[in-house]
Amino acid sequence: MKRCAISECINDAMDTDFCNEHSLALEAIEEKYHGWKKAYGEAFSFEQYLTSLTTTPKVGKNILDVVTLLLEQLGEKSLN
Repeated sequence: MKRCAISECINDAMDTDFCNEHSLALEAIEEKYHGWKKAYGEAFSFEQYLTSLTTTPKVGKNILDVVTLLLEQLGEKSLN
C-alpha cells in the first residue's frame, strides 16, 4: 500500500495521494479558497491563498502539512 504524500505521515494513502486526515485537510483548503477569493477579489491566486494560510493563526497541523506540500509543488512547476 502507498504511503501518504506528506513525508512525516505514517498513514496509508487513500484513493488520492493523501491519507484520510490529509485528504480532509485538502478538501477544506479547496472549499475555503472560494470564500477568500470572493473577499480578496478574482485576482487572488491559489498560491497567494496558500501563502496566507502559513501565517494565519489557528490553522491546524494537517492543513499546514498539505499547504507546505502544495506550495513546494507550485514552486517546482514554476521552475520548469
